[in-house]
Amino acid sequence: MNFRQTEVFKVIMETGSITQAAARLYVSQPSISKSLHALERDLRLRLFERTGRGLVATLEAHALYAEVQRAYDSIESLTRFASGLTSMKHTRLIVSAIPALASDWIPAVTASFMRDFPEASLTIQSHDSSRTLQMVAEGRIDIGIAQSKTGEHSVLRRKLFDLATVCVLPKGHRLCARKRVKVADLAGEALILLSSSGDEIRAGLDLALREHQVAAKSTLEIGLGLGLCALVENGLGIGLVDAETARLAKNRAIVFRPFSPTVTMPIYAMRSAGRAPSAIASAFEDTLRRLSPPLSGQ
Repeated sequence: MNFRQTEVFKVIMETGSITQAAARLYVSQPSISKSLHALERDLRLRLFERTGRGLVATLEAHALYAEVQRAYDSIESLTRFASGLTSMKHTRLIVSAIPALASDWIPAVTASFMRDFPEASLTIQSHDSSRTLQMVAEGRIDIGIAQSKTGEHSVLRRKLFDLATVCVLPKGHRLCARKRVKVADLAGEALILLSSSGDEIRAGLDLALREHQVAAKSTLEIGLGLGLCALVENGLGIGLVDAETARLAKNRAIVFRPFSPTVTMPIYAMRSAGRAPSAIASAFEDTLRRLSPPLSGQ
């Protein structure tokens, strides 16, 4: 029993005659009769009684038609499901971004994406760069937006932009009088550092201090830029954060100044190298690249 035989049988059941079935399928009556005879021969069943008034379906034909109709309904459901995949209806995208971007820029990206694909489903998470990279490598998230110094072979990455870095000062600090804070100005200052694991700002600051032979003291480390800003506000020292974090913390009692030498934080879109990107993931990456980056320094 092949698909063509099934189609012919279904149309005969619905029209009640060879002539009307042939007209609906745009084929000759002999072709319809041949397909029906072949089906009855293959099934070893008599599906129709031939009478002077046409064809009369047997009980077996009615039972078979019910199953055929269920099969066609399943095919129609499958077609609708496949169409839904094109519109992102049946897939969920999981994205993780560093806190500096997850608070404002990623929501803006998501809003733009959802206008283009209103039936898509997204989960937005926020983790630091190291955790985001790990989750991408393990296949636990679809797209990670973070720093990435690693040469991890299981992760594909594409650079999106660079975030500029600024110096964070408590109001009234002596360096607030400067238009730009230089690395030499940090001599003797209490520095609050971002945790060193994979952080480009920390790495850039450490390098600048070594190259310029600047001695600064540090007793505090913290993983989040916004947390660093809060520590500065409480008079515990000064530090460096990316410009997007600075924008989010602008209402605090702190002052931001450009820093020399220039230290930037490159941001990448990352995904697993072990599987091809889904349509929804590719579309979201396109939106990431299309939207203007936050205060990038580019």
